Amino acid sequence: MAKRMMERWREEGLITSEHLAEMQQDADSIIIPLSITPLHNKIGKGFLFTKADEWKSWCLIYSPILLAGHLPSEDLCDWMEFVHVCKYLTRPSITVEDLHVHDFLESFGQKCHVRFGKNFILPNMHLHLHLKETVLNFGPVYGYWLFSFERYNGVLKNYATNNKDGFEGTFMRRYLEDTRKIDLFRTTMQSLQISSQVSLIYELVDSFLILVTVTAAITTTIVPAALYLSTTSSGFNLKTFLDSAEVNIDNVKGNEPLLPSAFPLSIDEFVPMKEDEYALLLKFYCTAYSNTLLTGYQDAIFGQLFVNNMIQKMQSINLLGQIQYLFVSNIINPVTYQADRHTFAYVRWYRTSSQDTRSEQFVEMSKFSFTRSDFQNILPVHRILMPAAIGVHTTVTGNTHMLIAPLYRKIYA
Repeated sequence: MAKRMMERWREEGLITSEHLAEMQQDADSIIIPLSITPLHNKIGKGFLFTKADEWKSWCLIYSPILLAGHLPSEDLCDWMEFVHVCKYLTRPSITVEDLHVHDFLESFGQKCHVRFGKNFILPNMHLHLHLKETVLNFGPVYGYWLFSFERYNGVLKNYATNNKDGFEGTFMRRYLEDTRKIDLFRTTMQSLQISSQVSLIYELVDSFLILVTVTAAITTTIVPAALYLSTTSSGFNLKTFLDSAEVNIDNVKGNEPLLPSAFPLSIDEFVPMKEDEYALLLKFYCTAYSNTLLTGYQDAIFGQLFVNNMIQKMQSINLLGQIQYLFVSNIINPVTYQADRHTFAYVRWYRTSSQDTRSEQFVEMSKFSFTRSDFQNILPVHRILMPAAIGVHTTVTGNTHMLIAPLYRKIYA
């Protein structure tokens, strides 16, 4: 659908080559989550040889940010109905209540019929009208779409052969070798403690080493899968964890169980926290535990609870933007009087813009400056809600703002 819409916009002169060049320049500055396929120079080249996964990236991430100011407002509003639907239907899990977006899909099809005529309507657009029934009968389309099939076609094409007969045997041998590498990696890595042994395993699986994307607020980073080997997380509850991002601060303190795949993360040695940041941590603990008697380490006396200023920052985490760093803080729980481990992100919050004129494109505007620091800069990692892409917008008056295109959470039920 995205390809067909772009072709029609080009035919009618709504999107020109100059528009594409300008959008490409803006696209180059957009920071996107690592789970999203980047478009690189595809926009500037008129979307030549664009693959299905790249069209998905254009639809969900790039078009809401880039089309404003180029596409007429009426056409942009119609297109955003389709984008809104796709952001729900491309999720790994979806609720029955979420299927209300099907109404936008029907509205989009009707507007295309009126705007471009009946010859513009394709069988796929008719099939869109049955997606609600399909999801109700078979679950999210994420479970049976063909992106993975097409990806493995790409893997198949990249296998080196000797250009002779017997390709099937060559392919199967290579496939089994790579599969066994992964099996070896998963079953062996948990028992390895010596760094030289770990390095050897990495060399064996370098072509298929799975990397885990860590998504936090507006940025992402990538961490070797070895750091995410499954461990026991006592008391972990999936629903409680998912709900944690949207509840009040007094209900999430940072010591709640994390999902089993979250540890062991590699962390540094204990270091003292900066004094100004430590003051915020102390205020957070006092607020979260409703205990104003908690004292700082400077005023600690024997037998009295206090907040330690020694923390452990996490290694191999390169988070840009508002998340400054992730860290672990250990204190004696003022409720249970047991040692508790808390996992936080130290966050700087961007100022919201008073000129939020992009809400109809599901894009938020913020300033390139931070709000005044307070205890809410200390954020339990459980409360990190969703990833987002960020771009830059310059107003007609020359003011520069940050554009934030939030992505819906990917929950693998």
